[in-house]
Amino acid sequence: MEEPYKDGHNGAATVDPEDLHRYLREAAELGMIAAVHCNGDAACRTLVEKSEAVARETGRPQDVVMVHAQFLDRGLMPRMKAVGMVPSFFVSHSWYWGDLYVDLFGRERADRMSPCRSAMDEGMTITIHQDTPVLDPWPMDSVFCAVNRSTEGGDVRNPGERIGVMDALRAMTVNSASQYGEEGIGEIAEGFRADLIVLDRNPLEYDPSDLREVRVLETLKNGKTVYRA
Repeated sequence: MEEPYKDGHNGAATVDPEDLHRYLREAAELGMIAAVHCNGDAACRTLVEKSEAVARETGRPQDVVMVHAQFLDRGLMPRMKAVGMVPSFFVSHSWYWGDLYVDLFGRERADRMSPCRSAMDEGMTITIHQDTPVLDPWPMDSVFCAVNRSTEGGDVRNPGERIGVMDALRAMTVNSASQYGEEGIGEIAEGFRADLIVLDRNPLEYDPSDLREVRVLETLKNGKTVYRA
């Protein structure tokens, strides 16, 4: 963290910045996507700085995904966009740890978590994920968290960072496919792979506070049913 936790600690980097630079450079030269775990704002800044440096050195956009981007500062977002970086937010933090964050960081910083709306307002394509096995796979839970930003204790982590249901659904599907170079999946369109789910209700017409109740009735992979409730 740029500023310490309330107990005085800043956390720690698990990768040396110069090693990170080398890894990013190697990934860029091999044409690989680099997905880098960043929670604290200092970690996010370091990844952006090293990606910018590699972009200058190689003269090419950076296929870098900032995973979690928990405390990504809005001031970094235009710089990320300029070099081709994209954020993938672990939005479920709001429900599962949102109350704890106030104790760890104070209310103002806790409200900065998972700045999905800010990123979209900056013209960035975002994705959301659940970080399994930290949480079990449950896509509608991620949609619920991104749309509501409510905590388990009944508080809300900055309603201004909420996104719409369709925004959240796209973040879990077509945006995620694009983020990992798998265009041609993720939405219902002619010529796209027939990976589909059938839901028991329309989440776009459902109370956002009840999105967790949406159930999958059927799952199709390449046009063939692989699950039926």
